[in-house]
Amino acid sequence: MLRTCGLVIAVALLLGACGGGGGGGGDAMPAPHDLHYTLGTGQVGSPYGPYPPTVSGTVTGYSVSPALPAGLTLDPTSGVISGTPVAMSSGTYTVTASNGSGAATAALTLVIHGPLTAVTYTSPATATVGAAFTPLVPTLSGHADSFTVFPPLPAGLTLDPVTGIVSGTPTSARPAFTYSIAASNVYGSSVGAALLLTVDPPPAGTAVPGVFRSDTVIGLGYVSGSHSGLTDKSGAFTYEQGQGITFSVGAVSIGAVPTAKNLLTPVDVAQGTGTSNRVLNVVRFLMMLDQDGNPNDGIQISAAVNAAAASWAPVDFDTADLPTTLGPLIQQVSAADGVSHVLPDAATAQAHLPTAFYCTHSGSYYGTFFGTSSTPGTGDYFGTSVFPDGSMNSNASGTLNFDVQTNDAVSPLLDGTFAQSAASPSVSLQGSFADATYLSGTYLADVAGSFQAVADASVAATYKFTGTYTNTPKALTKSPNSGPVNFWMDDSNQVSGSIYYGLRGTVSGNTFTGTVGYRSHPGGPPGGTFQVSGTYSNTASGITLNGQYSTSDSVITFSTVGCRAN
Repeated sequence: MLRTCGLVIAVALLLGACGGGGGGGGDAMPAPHDLHYTLGTGQVGSPYGPYPPTVSGTVTGYSVSPALPAGLTLDPTSGVISGTPVAMSSGTYTVTASNGSGAATAALTLVIHGPLTAVTYTSPATATVGAAFTPLVPTLSGHADSFTVFPPLPAGLTLDPVTGIVSGTPTSARPAFTYSIAASNVYGSSVGAALLLTVDPPPAGTAVPGVFRSDTVIGLGYVSGSHSGLTDKSGAFTYEQGQGITFSVGAVSIGAVPTAKNLLTPVDVAQGTGTSNRVLNVVRFLMMLDQDGNPNDGIQISAAVNAAAASWAPVDFDTADLPTTLGPLIQQVSAADGVSHVLPDAATAQAHLPTAFYCTHSGSYYGTFFGTSSTPGTGDYFGTSVFPDGSMNSNASGTLNFDVQTNDAVSPLLDGTFAQSAASPSVSLQGSFADATYLSGTYLADVAGSFQAVADASVAATYKFTGTYTNTPKALTKSPNSGPVNFWMDDSNQVSGSIYYGLRGTVSGNTFTGTVGYRSHPGGPPGGTFQVSGTYSNTASGITLNGQYSTSDSVITFSTVGCRAN
């Protein structure tokens, strides 16, 4: 029996040892888990990837089902997806990462687009100020990751940089203009579309917000169509589209404009200039009414003064003796406010003008032009106007009027005068640009004559285009109707200097392209360029220029008297 027990014990020990060995199986390789891919879209003919997986655990092999699109492969060892797709496709694929103990899977959606070859928009398109614009969705041949537009769309409209959708509610009218929209993708493909867009003014009778400035004037009465009231703390008023507007203090009218706009000053309302007696008298009158006697922080006309002014007689603002004219009124104003009011002299009012009327024009300017040597030309320009204190930012625009002429006595000469629309007095510029410098500092000696600018101080900006082209038989260096074009535009004012623009481009057949360089003189920014394109012809019937221009940098800046805005 003892020997039998010993045998039993030995067997038990042996079985225990075997059991311990079985426990060693707990150290086997765990199965992979958490398999993920982050994939981008692909384009036919462009390298795709490499896109490696992220996974937890050891993987001995990868596989995919169904097979990836032609041109793409899954590395069976690393799991990297890469290659160059050869056809468009879109599908879902399952990648499996495995080892001897198990597997992990990931479902992938893989999209291969065709090459980006075109983008188009519904064009021409029309929007209306104050009305939501029906979004324009681009039609693409291929895939685009980003969109840009140049020049900037009219105020209130935007281009979504990812989807390319044009939408918004425009706040300022714009005549028809062609905007360039570019679509591109991460594969380096880029295509463009031309969008001809017009922004119509609001329908007649629509209520439109505006601002009166001299600085900010609070409590100034106004009437425009069916709208009336007092300007608020920002000098804002409401006018009726297509109607005029009259401003007054009680029974005293300070002036009116036949067609209201969103930015008005005493220069507009008094229909004078920044130095005219009438405008200065209006400014003196408003400064005298200021409740705290400090018009530099804005002019506030109190309710008590407005009530007292209801019985005042009209004031002759053309008078040379304003103190005598306003003497009794000054006493009534002082009594109404309970403080002494003083009428500033003309010099003080003139010193107040820079804050009231001088504007900094800053933004991406662009426009169109068309003209022939036998027919006066016209064009449009757009930008923004900002008061020096930053309190007002308004879209500014106007119409350019010019003539295209030739002068074969010296050399072919393209000459014309650009001025603002009839809303502003026209200013004529004549002559010498021989000493005008281009951005590089090179003198344009081929543009000569004498130069003189006599401008009404209320004119926001005037433009002078002169230039030369070489396309006559005696000057030909290329084929007929081809050659370089030099073109100058001078933006002159009597306040803080001028902006000089110079267009240089190349004519080929009936088209021309080029850039306009500009610099500020004196002082101001170092300059920038306009992008220019259009059509050009020189036939027996004359010369024709037809095109558009726009700033290629973000901001140009210059100052003028009398902000003009629409």
